[in-house]
Amino acid sequence: MTSLSDLLANRIFWEVIAGYWVFSAAVGALPTPPQGGSLLYMFIFRFAHILSGNVNRAAVALKVPGAQDGQP
Repeated sequence: MTSLSDLLANRIFWEVIAGYWVFSAAVGALPTPPQGGSLLYMFIFRFAHILSGNVNRAAVALKVPGAQDGQP
């Protein structure tokens, strides 16, 4: 079993962390789909937010009319 210091010294670990951070930032920049908008974009919006771990925005932004685009 590897230790935590081995994990932190691993270059691939940091590449995965950086890739997830970039993906999460890109997903966070997606604008909220308008009411009655494209079903494909709504699917992509929800799916991307669920993958990035931002389930709250994926669920609330599409069900609450007039929900703000940005997060507090």
